[in-house]
Amino acid sequence: MARVRRLLARHDGDAADDEPDALAYAQAEAVQLPMSLAEHAPRTSASRRRCAFIDGFSLHADTSVDAADRSALERLVRYVLRPLISADRLTARPDGRVEYHFRRSDPSGRTSGVTDGSTWCRRLAT
Repeated sequence: MARVRRLLARHDGDAADDEPDALAYAQAEAVQLPMSLAEHAPRTSASRRRCAFIDGFSLHADTSVDAADRSALERLVRYVLRPLISADRLTARPDGRVEYHFRRSDPSGRTSGVTDGSTWCRRLAT
């Protein structure tokens, strides 16, 4: 973590003294779960295995690939490089809001999320 902080500090310059801009606010909003979801999210030991959440960073290292297994390496790289969202599960509603259908229901049982267009764009930008 210290290495990442030093790298960020080197590239950040005097930005620590500046007021947060609109992008910083949008990034902060994008990573927050709605309170109702955060309270009901299950906490199992399996979900925390080889995962770390430290100082705002998250690292998930529960997947490994043998050095000689080229097909597994290709699958992992394709997975990492896949698009963040599926256009097939995205719907623009007539009222201007955006609905995204989840692949699986979330911890509260919801199967889709609906938000206004500007919030959707802010989350995509971050």
